[in-house]
Amino acid sequence: LHDLATAASNAIIATSDNSELPSLQNAGMRLLILLISFFGKSIDPDETPDVNGKNPLLLGRYLSQIIPSIKHACSDSTHVAIENLSAEGGELLFFSGCEGLQMLVNNGFLPDPTILGRTIRHLIPCQDELSTCPFPSDPEERNIALRFKPTSVVENRRCALLYRIGKLWTIAELQLAFAIGNITHDAISELWKELECCEEEVAVNSASIAIDAALIKSNTFLFTDNEETGKDKMNDIIMKGINFADIEDIDESVRAAMIQTCQSLA
Repeated sequence: LHDLATAASNAIIATSDNSELPSLQNAGMRLLILLISFFGKSIDPDETPDVNGKNPLLLGRYLSQIIPSIKHACSDSTHVAIENLSAEGGELLFFSGCEGLQMLVNNGFLPDPTILGRTIRHLIPCQDELSTCPFPSDPEERNIALRFKPTSVVENRRCALLYRIGKLWTIAELQLAFAIGNITHDAISELWKELECCEEEVAVNSASIAIDAALIKSNTFLFTDNEETGKDKMNDIIMKGINFADIEDIDESVRAAMIQTCQSLA
């Protein structure tokens, strides 16, 4: 376990000539997620209970490596990937980092409100990332206002939506973690403070992703070929979403992320 945790953590922060290596880093992040999933609740057999009678967890001895690694994956520095063609894959690393952070919280590895607050600060959407608008009466205008807007000419536009999904998903999961008692009021209050300026935007955009996920799932079952156009009228509607003009505009990883997170975002 020591070798696996060390290898995963080192891979997540790996660089070459001061450049990020998102594909390798994401592989390390996925390994770390598996380790937390398999050993997150395992008791350390070599440690005795603390003064409160609580048994130390096996992964506790590796938190000094794990927490900085996940924080790196979730940090805004990963967003530099959209400005660098050689760093393709940073979006998926960011999304995996969000998943890893949630697993740390739900397994009780981030009880300190200060540490949690510093970690989630990077996951609060900027005001220009999200928008809201009155529901348009014209059907042709309904899918424009919330649609993802590129920020760079070299940005991977098919994957960049993963940043928004990852942030909103983590916010929703942290709220749920508080509701079921996995984090304290002091810890969640840091998140609430940060969200005061964009609470409405977070709610609206979370719902929009959940709706798009439902459309994508429906599209899987309702697709029927048409000899003349290749798709029937129903699919012309389903192929459009609130966050995308055409389902082909988003990568398969984005579609999978929407479906994975829709229950939390709804």
